[in-house]
Amino acid sequence: MTPRALLLACFLLSVPLTGCLDGGAPAQELSAPNAMQTGLVLTYELDQGDGANEQSFFVLSRGGSGYDLLPWNVTEPGLESPFLAVSEQLTPRSQRWAGLIQFPLVDGATYETRASGEPVYAGTEEVTVEVSWQANMTSPQGPAEGWQLVAENEAGEEVARIHLLSNPTVPSLIEVQTADGTAETWHLLKAEQRVDWNGVPRWELGDWWSYDAYWLGQSYQPKMVFTGNQTGESGNIHYRLDPVRWENRELARLFHVIRQQDLASQSGSMTNMLSQMWSWPLRDGATWTGSTFSQGADVPFQARVSFQPDLPLPDGTPTVGFTIQARTQEDPEPFATWTYAPRVESFTNLTLHDPNTGETTLAWRLVDFGEQFHGIIEAPQRVTVYANQSLRGPASVEATMEIPPPAQRVEFSGFAARGEEGSPNSTMVLRDANGTEVARIGPGTFAADRGFPFREFVRASPGNWTFEADIQEGTSIFLQIFAHWGLDREVDFRR
Repeated sequence: MTPRALLLACFLLSVPLTGCLDGGAPAQELSAPNAMQTGLVLTYELDQGDGANEQSFFVLSRGGSGYDLLPWNVTEPGLESPFLAVSEQLTPRSQRWAGLIQFPLVDGATYETRASGEPVYAGTEEVTVEVSWQANMTSPQGPAEGWQLVAENEAGEEVARIHLLSNPTVPSLIEVQTADGTAETWHLLKAEQRVDWNGVPRWELGDWWSYDAYWLGQSYQPKMVFTGNQTGESGNIHYRLDPVRWENRELARLFHVIRQQDLASQSGSMTNMLSQMWSWPLRDGATWTGSTFSQGADVPFQARVSFQPDLPLPDGTPTVGFTIQARTQEDPEPFATWTYAPRVESFTNLTLHDPNTGETTLAWRLVDFGEQFHGIIEAPQRVTVYANQSLRGPASVEATMEIPPPAQRVEFSGFAARGEEGSPNSTMVLRDANGTEVARIGPGTFAADRGFPFREFVRASPGNWTFEADIQEGTSIFLQIFAHWGLDREVDFRR
C-alpha cells in the first residue's frame, strides 16, 4: 500500500486505530483533538432515560468556533443534549459541562474542574477527572486505542465517563449523570465521512420518493422510482425515474429523465420553467442565473442558496438541507422556491409561480421516501393510431382509426401554423366510436394565434374513431393520435 493510500484508509476509517499515521507507536499524549470535518455523519445509540434509539448527527465544523452536531436522521423533532454543540476542544458549550474535557490529554493525569456559577454534575460543584490511555476500547470497527476520561465527585461517585478515539477525535462512549439525577448515554455505532454531502446525489437502483403534487389545476400523488440509467443523444448518462402509476404523463415527465452529472431535468416543460435548477455543490450564499418561460418569452432569474440546519422531513423530524429561491429582476419576491435534503438526495418541496401573474403553476411536496423498492410498476404503452406528415389547406380530411380495447386514454396532439394571408376558419374534430365529439379545435383558436401546439387527452373507448378536418388555404397542420394504456410489471430492487 502506498503512503497516500495508507493515509486515505486511515481517514476513511472514521475511528481508526491510533498509530495508523505514526508507524504504530501508541500515542501517550494528545495535545489537541484531531479535527472532525464537515460532512462526518455519526450514528449513536442514545439513551436519555426513556429508552435507547439510534440517532444520526451531521458534523458541521465552524472553523475556530467548534462543532455543531446537527440532526441527520433523528427520531424526534426537539432532541436536545449538551453534547450537540462543542468547542474546538470538544468542550460542551453548555456551562454546566464546560470543564469536562481538557487538553492536552496525558496518560495517568488528573485534573479538577468546575463550572462557574452553577453546580456541575448531579448537583456537585467540583469533580476530579482521571485520564488513561486505553488499548482496547469499543469502536464501530472493533477494539481500538484511545483515551478514557472518568469523572468522580467529592464523594468518590462516578458521574461521567467518556471514551475518545484519536483520529479524528470522536467520542465513542459518553456516560453522564445530568443535574436532575438521570443518566445520558451515547454509544457510537457508525461513522461515515460524506465527502460529497452537498454535491450531486448518487442514487442506487430502487431509491424512491412519493409526493403530493399540483400541476395545471389538478392534484396528483406521484411515486417515482429510480429504475436505471440510459444514455442520451449527447452521450450523457441519464437517471431514469419511473412513476409507479402514470396518473398524468406530462406530470411524470417533469422529473422522468434526469441528467446524471448535475441532476438536471431533461423534460422540455421543466427546462422551460427553470432552465438552471441546480448548481453543485450547494453552499450557503451561492448564487447562479437561469431563465423561466412566461407569456411567450424567456425571463432571466437569479437563484440563491441558504443552508438550513433543521429542514423538516415528512415525519416532522429535522435534517440538514438547503433552500433555494429564484427571483426575477422585476420582482423582489421569489417566484420559485425549492428545498433539498442531502439525506433524501432529492428535493423535498418545489413551488413555482408565474413571475408575471403570480399564479401557482406547479407544487410538489415530499410525503415519503425510501430505498430498495419492490412491487408493481406500471409500464406505459403508447401506440400510434393515426399519423400524418402534414395537412396543407385547402383540404378536407376524414379518417378512421381503431382504438384497441386495452386503451385508457387517447392523445390528440400536433402543431398548427397559419400564413399571414391564411384564413383562420379551419376546424378539426375528433369523435369516438359512438360518434360523440370528444375534442375540437375551431376558428377561434386559429384566429388567436398563427402558430400553436395542441395536445388533449380524452378517455378511451374501444372501436372505430373518426377524425374530420376542414383546413383553409394558407394553413398547415401536423397531427398525431395515440392510444395510451399501462401494463403492470413486477420489479424487485432488494439487495
